[in-house]
Amino acid sequence: MDFESFINSKKLYLGGFIPHSELINTDLIYQRLIELTEGKIGSIFSFIGVVRESSLLSEKRVKSLVIEYWEKKGDIILTDLLTKVGVKYDLNSIRVLHLFGNLPVNSPIVYVYVSSGHRDNGYVALEKVIDVYKHQIPVWKKEIYADDSGQWIGDSHPPEKGGKI
Repeated sequence: MDFESFINSKKLYLGGFIPHSELINTDLIYQRLIELTEGKIGSIFSFIGVVRESSLLSEKRVKSLVIEYWEKKGDIILTDLLTKVGVKYDLNSIRVLHLFGNLPVNSPIVYVYVSSGHRDNGYVALEKVIDVYKHQIPVWKKEIYADDSGQWIGDSHPPEKGGKI
């Protein structure tokens, strides 16, 4: 998916993966949420995940994070899970935009936007969306260290590198 397709989608609950190299305009995401919900929004919550320099796996300094995802099904699985969360929490809309490629330290990894009629639903749902994204989406991360060595995070690796989906 490219950013223009992501922005122009009329789906209320949408997740997508785009290359790190593509320009992201977060103001357009916000504007699209307003347009889609036609005055029904009482709150918009957002979260931006960022590549950090410290590692949970190693004492080495992280210089970048390689993000890979299941290209054939990633967008579909993400959007399906977001739809379930959106319906459960009575949300106006959800947007999750995940970047992939080789992302340097301090780069955004993921943008999450949740809009709801009331802040209580939105606040609780934002945490749930982040949890769903972290634990149920087919995304693989590899830390690249300052010495150019690297290590996959967690037990899984992308299928083409011997991992499971």
